[in-house]
Amino acid sequence: MRDHAAMPLDAYRRKRDPKHTPEPFERGSVGAAVRPGQPDSGGAQFFVCVSPQPAFSGQVTQFGRVSEGMDVIDRIARVGTGTRKGYEDAPLEDVVIVSARRVPPA
Repeated sequence: MRDHAAMPLDAYRRKRDPKHTPEPFERGSVGAAVRPGQPDSGGAQFFVCVSPQPAFSGQVTQFGRVSEGMDVIDRIARVGTGTRKGYEDAPLEDVVIVSARRVPPA
């Protein structure tokens, strides 16, 4: 998967220490994927919430929000999952992000 989303996370990390953020994880929130029990393991992997995830607040770093294009996220979320290439709960077809861009905060 090629994307431009890793750059904002790296820039965010340089700007401030990205520990867990208290903001609520609502539909469209973008968070850093971390390994369970390893709070500083966030890197270039990320997730987008398709529904509210209150358990993530204060536990995971939120570094953005989807400002437009949630219909695309919804289509990705509908891709079937299963065992693929040795991974469980993996997309059964390739999902490729062709482009992404950072929008300055309003």
